[in-house]
Amino acid sequence: MSRFVKDVYLGCPNEAVEKVIQDFLFRNGFHETQWNGASMWGADSIYAPNYRLFDYRYQNGKLHLEAFMRHGKTGELDLSGWEAMGDRKAYLELIVSLLQEIANISNVSLDHILDEADFKALKKYRIMWPIIIVAALILIFLPHFL
Repeated sequence: MSRFVKDVYLGCPNEAVEKVIQDFLFRNGFHETQWNGASMWGADSIYAPNYRLFDYRYQNGKLHLEAFMRHGKTGELDLSGWEAMGDRKAYLELIVSLLQEIANISNVSLDHILDEADFKALKKYRIMWPIIIVAALILIFLPHFL
């Protein structure tokens, strides 16, 4: 089981954080669901119901957030690997945008919330797309020159 997990102290009123997170869930089509016996939020995709999964708790100024993608019937994918790269990138960017909104209301910088591995994952996705496109073009046109 691998998930994108963040634990951060924000020190904001519960209502403010709940409002931002609930708005995020509504805007992105999340609904209450069950995953492996646990209650959480899920968003459907063309691939599967509850393809994107999300869970959080905010108590006493501390946010615990988990985001991951469904893999098969019971498996999980974190948001930084190569499999389903396009979907992972899009979901990671959504989560980062949520964390930016939370940072804006809490006087906590995004650098405090995200660690170096998170920034590397975002950067990796930006670097890989041009490489994949060039490799595909080479494979398509190389036989014409042989």
